[in-house]
Amino acid sequence: MARNRISRYWIAVVFCAVSPAYLAAQVPSLSGATSWAYWLSTINVSRVARSSFDLVIVDYSSDGSQAHAFTPAEIARMQRKPDGSRRLVIAYLSIGEAEDYRYYWQPAWQQNRPGWLDRENPSWPGNLKVHYWDPAWQSIIFGSPSSYLDRIVSAGFDGAMLDIVDAYEYFVDGRPQAPVEMKSFVERISRYAKARHPGFLIVPQNGETLLDDSVYRDAIDGVVKEDLYYGMRRDGVRNSREATEYSRSFLEMATAAGKPVFTVDYVHRKAQVADVFARSRRDGFVPYAARRALDSLTVNRGWDP
Repeated sequence: MARNRISRYWIAVVFCAVSPAYLAAQVPSLSGATSWAYWLSTINVSRVARSSFDLVIVDYSSDGSQAHAFTPAEIARMQRKPDGSRRLVIAYLSIGEAEDYRYYWQPAWQQNRPGWLDRENPSWPGNLKVHYWDPAWQSIIFGSPSSYLDRIVSAGFDGAMLDIVDAYEYFVDGRPQAPVEMKSFVERISRYAKARHPGFLIVPQNGETLLDDSVYRDAIDGVVKEDLYYGMRRDGVRNSREATEYSRSFLEMATAAGKPVFTVDYVHRKAQVADVFARSRRDGFVPYAARRALDSLTVNRGWDP
């Protein structure tokens, strides 16, 4: 009897050590992140692992290709801080533009574009606008083992940052329902991801005017906002007070709902970095500053870890 009781005891201990509830408890909340970093190209796993950021957003691949997609072991390494505590690692995922260097791109599209593929973004060669409401594009993003989101979930990332959510601004003049279609797209992505992996984080970038919809706010876990204080006209130039206030009025809807806001401004001068950090923190947000290329891990000279 004693041996059986001991066996049952150790089985219970092992179960607790590996149960999903136990593992979920070890993952910090997004709202607990007080520092973050954003690194999309030439990513170095060791550099991320050595940093003390609470949250890091990276591409799912070291160079954007499937051949160099991060392995579960590499992601787990980035998720561990030097002191042994847990870091959130979220993968970049563009849902409003197709990228011609991704695994899903077909060379034939250069000559015979599918109907959902639109014009190239003049600021980012190789990135093309898409009709994000089209089921064919949405099936590339999520819904099958080979889809982009499913690869990110399977790899072990803590969540996905959805970029080009503001693509509705490009289409809205000729398609009044474009904002509603983007909200629906994000909501469907969120439901799918969380059904497959409870606790998976969905964090849209920009498109803050969508935050006036409570259903949309409920579907997301946080927001990334670019160029809140600098850069709307050009990098390094401070935004008008009116422009900042307009965006902030929507972002505050997120924080009021318990959804953290992470700001990134593309500045590098010491005084500008200090200004960004002071203003973002005063507004209740979590700041970061970097080069727009996002090709390095920026330490911001002492204003963050």
